Amino acid sequence: ALDYFAQTLAISPDHPGCHFDRALTLLQNGDIKDGLEEYEWRWKLNGNAQRDFSQPQWDGADLGGKTILLHQEQGFGDMIQFARYIPLVKERGGTIIVESQPQLSRLFSTIEGVGQVVNAGADLPRFDAWAPMMSLARIFGTTLDTVPAAVPYLNAPDAFAGPLPATLSSQLKVGIAWAGSISHQNDARRSCPFKYFTELMGLADVALYSLQTGRAAADIAGHGCQAFVTDLGGKMRDFADTAAVIGQLDLIISVDTAVAHLAGAMGKPVWVALPHPGDWRWMQDGDSSPWYPTMRLFRQSAPGDWAAVFEALTKALAVEAGGGR
Repeated sequence: ALDYFAQTLAISPDHPGCHFDRALTLLQNGDIKDGLEEYEWRWKLNGNAQRDFSQPQWDGADLGGKTILLHQEQGFGDMIQFARYIPLVKERGGTIIVESQPQLSRLFSTIEGVGQVVNAGADLPRFDAWAPMMSLARIFGTTLDTVPAAVPYLNAPDAFAGPLPATLSSQLKVGIAWAGSISHQNDARRSCPFKYFTELMGLADVALYSLQTGRAAADIAGHGCQAFVTDLGGKMRDFADTAAVIGQLDLIISVDTAVAHLAGAMGKPVWVALPHPGDWRWMQDGDSSPWYPTMRLFRQSAPGDWAAVFEALTKALAVEAGGGR
């Protein structure tokens, strides 16, 4: 693929789609530094114009007490993943305003260095410079070996209405999520039919808690599984509540969605069921991630092969639940 991209760019050097696809290929191949440079071509794609601010875009220089806006882009998981750079921006000596989706506002207020959080779409306060959240990795020259992976960098504020329902003290408390946002262009491949998660319900030493929100949450009742999994999705108002729940669990098992990013950002053990091929941030192979040290990846070996993924997950969970509990 990289050879063909090179041939295309030799003919049409400013082809934005080719540059962007090259970015995804480099990133998936582990070449984070060059991939991030190419990833800036996302702003040249149709329907993805860069924000129009009169202030200069930040280049990583010392801020000298000035105020910088880190603006929202893309989805919840993307914002959570790249929020790790906010403390590094703070080290450059400025005041930080973070623009985020309302569902993330309370959670992001816990990040070290954040001066103010503004909901996307609201009027912005005064600022002197700006940067897109997902450009911070490039600005800081991130490579595969220098990913800032110290966790936790997100913590739950006092937000949730109470403790989890009681279980047997010896049971492993496991949160599950099987579907992402239906608006995501790759959701049909990354979301998993709920029937595969029912395979985790036969383990006596495991108590399952659903973190699923949206219409997919109805899958529990649709499969008659109300007695086997505690549904917490309807009690979570935003990601601050989700973080408060995750903080009370032992392990999260999720598809590639924001719940997985949040658990990883909190330093919670998290197992992620990935489609084939996976998204660029999980690279091509391996069962670990440079972005989240407490994450374990379970990959499809062929497109659509969730059965093999959940066979491996179920075996691993049985070992985890039986380990000294």
